[in-house]
Amino acid sequence: MSEADSKLHVKPVPDEDAEAFRAMLDEPEVARNTGSIPKHPDMAWTLQRLADRRRIEAETGEMVDRGVYLGDTLVGMATFFRNKAGEIEIGYLVHADWRGRGIATYACHSAIALARSFGHTGLLVAAYAKDNPSSGRVLEKAGFTPNGEGSFTSLGRGGDIDCWRMRLEP
Repeated sequence: MSEADSKLHVKPVPDEDAEAFRAMLDEPEVARNTGSIPKHPDMAWTLQRLADRRRIEAETGEMVDRGVYLGDTLVGMATFFRNKAGEIEIGYLVHADWRGRGIATYACHSAIALARSFGHTGLLVAAYAKDNPSSGRVLEKAGFTPNGEGSFTSLGRGGDIDCWRMRLEP
């Protein structure tokens, strides 16, 4: 891989990367620490998620997924969405094979930039499971500050989980 190809970048996940996307979402810690990803997503679910997110992005700009790539390799995801409280919430994930290399920090910053590029200039929020403190450190490095406790439903865990809530002022 050339130096130029090894740079991190974000882009929409094309259908030809759907299997890599599915495999990334199937990694156990990914499903455990997110709300909308079931344990062991199949290809039909993955293709539907990609299609649904593209449609919502085009219609409202209130839910956007981007793959985080190292060269041509899908290594993570950056996203934002309007949560149940009506706030713009960011999220990110990194496949286990690529953790510990600063990619989560890049993905977090990319999710912020992505939300801003879609005109969401106000408060941004994030939440992370209490048993995933490394995600909290990533959010703090990006400028998020604590905003209390709460819970969210995790499809991967099959129920509600306790979380810390974070906020990023405009």
